This record gives sequence, structure tokens and C-alpha cells, in this order.
Amino acid sequence: MENHQILSKPEVFHRSPFLSTVLTHDWQREPATGYQPRDPPPLSVADGVAEEGGRQSFGEKPCNRPGFLLYEAGMSAFSDPSSLLGLAFGLALAAALAGFLAGLFGIGGGAIYVPVLYQTYQWLEVPESVAMHLAVGTSIAIIVPTSLRSLLAHLKRDAVDRKLLKEWLVAVPLGSIAGALFAADASSASLRGIFAVLAGLIGLKLLAGRITWQIGQDLPGLAGRSLAGLLIGFLSALIGIGGGVLNNTFMTLYGRPMIQAVATSAGVGALISLPGLVTYILGGWDDPLLPALSLGYVSLSSVALIAPVSLIAVPMGASLAHRLSRRHLEIGFGLFLLIVAARFAYSLA
Repeated sequence: MENHQILSKPEVFHRSPFLSTVLTHDWQREPATGYQPRDPPPLSVADGVAEEGGRQSFGEKPCNRPGFLLYEAGMSAFSDPSSLLGLAFGLALAAALAGFLAGLFGIGGGAIYVPVLYQTYQWLEVPESVAMHLAVGTSIAIIVPTSLRSLLAHLKRDAVDRKLLKEWLVAVPLGSIAGALFAADASSASLRGIFAVLAGLIGLKLLAGRITWQIGQDLPGLAGRSLAGLLIGFLSALIGIGGGVLNNTFMTLYGRPMIQAVATSAGVGALISLPGLVTYILGGWDDPLLPALSLGYVSLSSVALIAPVSLIAVPMGASLAHRLSRRHLEIGFGLFLLIVAARFAYSLA
């Protein structure tokens, strides 16, 4: 029989400034009372508890017990009501801004959600190996209602290219599923790097605003449009955005009005987020490093806080989009993307 060092719960966690707790329930059938939990067995090094620099932590080895891994991180900060209030206010403010931009630019808001959520999860000491994946998956979940709300607002103004959306009913969702599957196996740094590069390139293009950047006066043929939809779905789900970033660029490069690109992007966001959400849930289903109240790579608590605020702000952005000129939209969108790209590039430094 192997000899493993047995660590009691206090010995595992008492030296850590940030408390981690494993909630494990070994369920057994009792004749009179049905399912009854019993106390979990002592934790050992064999269960994935590793000692690193005098601090006990859970390594990448999955815990083979049923239950949730709950990170009660930063308890000293959470014990202060003002810290809790500040965190909630910051997330709500980001939600309002993302919802406004979703209506204004036809984006899902992921370019705001992802960096804000990633930073929040880092502060809560969610492991680096899942923090970015959780931010991306949660962003996709929030984009579902936000993009649908934005699409309805733009449909009322009859600015959406319905024909293009119908042609993309298969291509975009397929790309979204492929992107989410790829992201599940990618590293956190890789996802952040891809996000920064794409956002920076598109932001520079929009700020330049040169007519010579146009590829044609109308969209390509069906095969070209389908390939574009597949690529837009893949890249968007990969980095947790609603596709507006890429679709706006695609449509304007082929001479479509910016306002039509913005309106159509809201529909693209719905085609990306719905299948992407399911894939991110399934992709992170057995990950033992995820915090409590997570459904795969989706944080239900974050969705519950952010989504309602974003939905309120969407119509305001959509209304403003129809009052601004194309150039104003391009400049605003370009600056926004460069800020996001710089933030992610800084996180890699």
C-alpha cells in the first residue's frame, strides 16, 4: 500500500492568506432518510493537494470526488462591506457600458466583459489556467440576451441585412462551436494574445478610415460569404466576443454602410453566442478548478449580475447609433478596440 502524507483540513488551508475550501459530498443511500451526506475523508497529497513554497494549494490534478471547488478568495477584503459594494458597482458599471456599446456598435459587449471578468477572477484568485476560459465563456453567456435585445432594437429601424443573416444560419454557428472547442484546449496567455492582436488590427483599420481599404463594392459570392461567416464565428467564440468586431469590418470592406453593418452584427452575435454557450458549458463540465456556481466555463453569478444591467443600456446605444455619422462610429469603435488591445497586451508583459 502506498504511503501518503495525510493532511487535515486546518493543516491544508491555515497558512494561506486566501482561503480555499473543497465542498465534497459522498452521497450514500440510507433506508429511512434517502440520500445523506457523510463527512469527507481526510485530504492527502494523492488527492491533488500539493505543497508549494510552504503554502498548500490544489494542483492541476483533478479531484476525483463529487462536489464543487469553492474559492472563497480574498476573505479579508470580502469581510469589508465597502469592498463588496465596490466590486458590485464596478461590474455593474462595466455591464452598463458594454450594453450601451452593444447597441451602438452591434457588438455583444465581450470586448468589455472579457477583460473585466478576467481581472475580477484574478483578484478572487481563480487559478490562472481557468480564469481566462471562465471569462470568455461567461462573456458568451451574457452576449446571448444582449445580442438578441440589440437585434430587436435594430430590426425596428429596418437596418439589418436579413438575407446575409439567413445565409449564415449554418456557417456562423459551426464556426462558433469550433472556436469554443479550440479555446477549451488553448492556454490563457494564448487567448489573451489572440484577443489583443485581432482587436488592435481592426481598431487601426477603423481609425485610418481610408476608402482604399475597401475590397469591393458589394459582398462576395455565396461561397465567400459562407467562409467569412465560418471564420467570424470561429474567431469570435475563441475570444468571447459577439462577432460585431469582425462582421463590421467584413461588411464595410465590401462597401456596405456602417449603420447596416452595425445592425446586422447584432444578429451575428446571436448566431455565435447560442451554440458557443452550450459548447463552453460542456467544455468545462468536469474541471475541478472552477469556482462555485459555475456551469462549465460559465459563471452563473456573474451572468446574473451583469446581464440585466446590460439589457437596460442596449436601447440607448442603438438609438444613438442611428443619429451619428459613419465616420463618428468608425472613430469611436476604433478607439474602443485599441484600448482593449492595449489592456490585454499589458497583461502579457
